[in-house]
Amino acid sequence: PTSDAAEEAPIEADTTQSTEAVAPAEPVDEAEIEPEANNTTGEHDSSLPPEKKEEAALKDAKVIFILGGPGSGKGTQCAQIKEKYGFNHLSSGDLLRAEVESGSERGTELKETMERGELVPMETVLAL
Repeated sequence: PTSDAAEEAPIEADTTQSTEAVAPAEPVDEAEIEPEANNTTGEHDSSLPPEKKEEAALKDAKVIFILGGPGSGKGTQCAQIKEKYGFNHLSSGDLLRAEVESGSERGTELKETMERGELVPMETVLAL
């Protein structure tokens, strides 16, 4: 633990917060998933379609969410976590900007939403 001044500052609610997340860089190997003793859902069944296998593999993934207002150091902290622990870094802002820059239909809709100052629906961000 370090004694960083930012750690000691109280966290205030801010509706303009953005979100960044880091997750393990390596995909989960299907063979590493241990069937649960009382698993009756079949989520680890090798006969599942690929999208269900991926969902089952991600069930135990470790994800760290870093929240804060613009300029608060989220990107800096994520870069350090990525470097030290080998996690992937996903920035909702970077994902949204990339989609807008792609010129796709969804990107055009996102641009219009953001230009109106509205929040992009969570379902849309998660789909990216």
